[in-house]
Amino acid sequence: MVLLVKKLNTIYVLILCAALSLIAGLAGILSTITVNGYHTSLFDSLHYISIFMIGALVAKNKTVLSTLYQRFTKMQKISFLIMAVLLYSYSDVLSKDFFHIIPFRFYVSEYGLALGSILLIITALASRKISGLLNLPLLIFLGKISYSLYLTHMLVILSLLHLLHDRISMPLLLTLSGLVSILTAIICWYFVELPSMKLGKYLTKSRKNSVPSLEVRQET
Repeated sequence: MVLLVKKLNTIYVLILCAALSLIAGLAGILSTITVNGYHTSLFDSLHYISIFMIGALVAKNKTVLSTLYQRFTKMQKISFLIMAVLLYSYSDVLSKDFFHIIPFRFYVSEYGLALGSILLIITALASRKISGLLNLPLLIFLGKISYSLYLTHMLVILSLLHLLHDRISMPLLLTLSGLVSILTAIICWYFVELPSMKLGKYLTKSRKNSVPSLEVRQET
């Protein structure tokens, strides 16, 4: 997927993303798969793949996007940030029944959310003030454990909810869930993610070192 985004033109990638979401939307209408109201079918995975591809596209063009942002006036930057927050916070409204006239409204709202996220990311990358804020040690550490936190927080919350429901107050339960989720993420970071990254670097380094030796053998 990443290689596809890297090699294809930006316009082609966006067309492919739109096509994947369209297939997911049509499949949702025509398919008889029961998903209990949630967008969790195999066809919906095509739509989610398109969102990841858009993220990869932003990473590919981050320098260009940052340069464009830095050319904005102060008022344009403020408007840019307001639009980012509004899209990120309220795009989900489009998926409600009130907007039933909008075709594939769930997928439209997802793209609105993705666009809001992209604008926030561009702001964070290109704005010196926001970049400086995000470079605070505490926020950097939270960024490192964020993927582990994303993977484990729901498991922790549901487990504690099952074990402690009606035994402690809800505010205390939520506070405890947050603390245990962060602790679990830290453990996963140090004992799973970090060793995996070191192993990955070791394997890729070994592979790079083996390539010249193979070339020498071929020449001889």
